Amino acid sequence: MLGDFGTSRVLKKDEMLSDMQGTMHWMAPEVINKEPNGLKGDIWSLGVLLYALICGEPPYDGTTFVDLRKNLKTQELTFEHKAWK
Repeated sequence: MLGDFGTSRVLKKDEMLSDMQGTMHWMAPEVINKEPNGLKGDIWSLGVLLYALICGEPPYDGTTFVDLRKNLKTQELTFEHKAWK
């Protein structure tokens, strides 16, 4: 699911959120780290979505929340998938 409009809301300019909602593979690092986030987190999620649409898989993976969080912090983003060539 791309969006759960039951939890969506319009933010004022420079308003930040601190709650964690969403699907873990699409979450920005700030969201996963429970840091304040705003529009930049949405842009991150859009980038992950576009990467997944092109490659058929998200750029970072993990079978658990802990694994995904570790991979986001340590894995370098690569464009080695055949879709990029």
